[in-house]
Amino acid sequence: MEAWEAMTNVASYINEYKRRRDIVSKYLDNDNTLFSKMSKLSMHSVAKMSTRLSTRLSASLGLTNVASDTEFEELEKQFRSIEKCTWQLVKDIEQCITYLSDEAISGEAIAELLVHYYQGSPTAEVKKLQDIRAIIWSQYIQDFKSYIEKTVSAPLHFLATLLEGPAMLVSKRHDKLLDYDAAISKSEKYKESKIVIT
Repeated sequence: MEAWEAMTNVASYINEYKRRRDIVSKYLDNDNTLFSKMSKLSMHSVAKMSTRLSTRLSASLGLTNVASDTEFEELEKQFRSIEKCTWQLVKDIEQCITYLSDEAISGEAIAELLVHYYQGSPTAEVKKLQDIRAIIWSQYIQDFKSYIEKTVSAPLHFLATLLEGPAMLVSKRHDKLLDYDAAISKSEKYKESKIVIT
């Protein structure tokens, strides 16, 4: 009997796992071309979008039947914060590398201007400055850029792409809550109309 229960538990676990995987893969479909979107368009989907829009408007005015899930809302807030910080860090790193590159190019240009100022016969200090600035741009900045790209930028971009899936699922959850809210409102209106008729 215990073996039968164990097998039943395993089977239900597998079924639940497959169901969740199918839901996730359905909503993570990356085919977002205009043709793909147009092919999915039907009277049912237009009616659903219209209902969601009106329900979203009602929810923004505080007229909703769906109870708030504070635990999920807190987790979503943390997720959105991670998402925002990830993209901000990507942007800040790119900006930092741009500024460092500009500074290195400017330093090299200033050194060359100093050489011209001395009419092609610079002092030892100016020549040393020109050599150092050339090395900074041609070697150190290039090495730094490739190192940052490999160890920071690439992993951050990978993380950002991983965050797209959960963000889409959160958005779909909101859509389903709006559908649920609309269904409750419709049910309540139907009950009220039956009371009025009787």
